[in-house]
Amino acid sequence: MADFSKMSEKEMFDHDEAIFKEWLRSAGIIGDKFLVVLNNGAGDHLVFKKNILPRLKERHKKVILAVCYPELFPGEDIISIAEAQAMTDIDKYDVYKMGINLNWQGTLTELYEKAYSLR
Repeated sequence: MADFSKMSEKEMFDHDEAIFKEWLRSAGIIGDKFLVVLNNGAGDHLVFKKNILPRLKERHKKVILAVCYPELFPGEDIISIAEAQAMTDIDKYDVYKMGINLNWQGTLTELYEKAYSLR
């Protein structure tokens, strides 16, 4: 077991990422698959679906969605928010938290673009 009291923030992040990647491998999610967590409202899901998802699917072979409203994404590879929480710290996927930290003044679409490195 790692001694977290002696680890830097980056070392802790790298440690958590290694655990997450190992879990992904054990679940059959390997390399070319990209996780998205939408722990927000239905309207936010629809903005993401219309403006961001098609672009992510162009960039990544497989996009895995952890969502609150799976019925909005028929035919997509869906896991639950609880499954995503078991894999990783889902706070890092929180676009509203990111927006607050950045004092964001743009649109939700632009914030999603920033969060997913599409702008």
